[in-house]
Amino acid sequence: MLLWVSVAAAQDVGAPTLAAYMDAAVLNNPRTVIAGAAVDTARADAAEAGSFLLPDLRASGNYTRNQYEALAVYPDPGGGPPTEIVLNPRNQLSASVTATIPLLDGPAIATWQAARDGTDAAEYDEVAAANDLRLDVARAWYVAVAAQEVVVAAQRARAAADENLRMVRIRAEAGAATNLSVQRAELEVANAEQLMIDGERVRLVSLRTLATLSGLPEPEALPVVAAAMPAQVSEEEALRIAESARPELAAAQTRVDQLKLVRSGAWLGYTPTLSGFATEQYTNASGFSGEEAFWTVGLQADWLLLDFGDRGADVRRARAALASAEATLQETQDRVRDEVHAAWLDVEAAKASVEAARRGATVSREAAREFTARFQLGMSTQFDVIQADRDALDAEVARIRAEGELAIAVLALQRATGQPVTP
Repeated sequence: MLLWVSVAAAQDVGAPTLAAYMDAAVLNNPRTVIAGAAVDTARADAAEAGSFLLPDLRASGNYTRNQYEALAVYPDPGGGPPTEIVLNPRNQLSASVTATIPLLDGPAIATWQAARDGTDAAEYDEVAAANDLRLDVARAWYVAVAAQEVVVAAQRARAAADENLRMVRIRAEAGAATNLSVQRAELEVANAEQLMIDGERVRLVSLRTLATLSGLPEPEALPVVAAAMPAQVSEEEALRIAESARPELAAAQTRVDQLKLVRSGAWLGYTPTLSGFATEQYTNASGFSGEEAFWTVGLQADWLLLDFGDRGADVRRARAALASAEATLQETQDRVRDEVHAAWLDVEAAKASVEAARRGATVSREAAREFTARFQLGMSTQFDVIQADRDALDAEVARIRAEGELAIAVLALQRATGQPVTP
């Protein structure tokens, strides 16, 4: 897939991997739990809205103790004994089962369709939250890797500064160097120590952030892999991919569709609803029919002809919510375009920075070695050696940071274009 660029190589078996920490964060981080809960809530809302369009079955029963028994006595025209009809027995029993079937309910249909769109929007939000979280994990990872490399570079610089200090002290004892030269050498040792301390602090903070985001233990060390140069892609192509794949855009558009249905449902509140019903009843007070069990079926229409503002308020609220959603969609479209533009520029700048930093680090290392050799032969000054070592260290730190920034920029472009953030 376009822009799906690997920024890490194969790791040793058992070594921590960025992909493992990303996957763990998606499973364990509270942000994804919250997003997943929102999806579950939206699905429950859709199921509830859909249930109002399905048949409803209810059963009821009651027992009544009447103080007096009510009878109706009819004489027999043939002169026989009269007929007694029990209207209300002393102990009266009744039971019924009623099925109600919605036949025409515009507001309920619109509400159900809107709830389904709400579920889709929540699912898009969940994808966006996972991508944001994976990018946060990647940032913590590469900052920790860069800090780890800076510490190693500072350790090398400290070793070189210690050796330089040793040589300067020997020369000072022989009268070939001044105390100022010794102090300069000691300062370079202190500078290297300070860089080590700062790098170690950043490394530990980043490892803690990595563990907090993922829920995994803090790793002791991370594998160091040089960043790979990403494939060339135009900004226009990156924007085209984002417009079709970015989950935030899909969520915003779906919410506009949802609120259009809500507005329709508000207008449909002015229309009648129609339902059918069927009831099976049992009673021991059979009355004049003489039947203890009987059924009834029918249709029921409900139409609210006059209210004092309830439905009008629903319509106005629906219009306002739709206008807000449409503005949010426009704002999201603008933000996505800006993020793609910035992410694409970051990748291009990071690529150039890495190439320049690699060249600078190589040249600076060679210059430092040459000045050290010349100093040992008495052909250069201590200041030249100190400056060359300092330049070499600065160039190495710049290379380390440039490679980390390139790796992060590539993943940020994946996120900006709506692709899964994957190393």
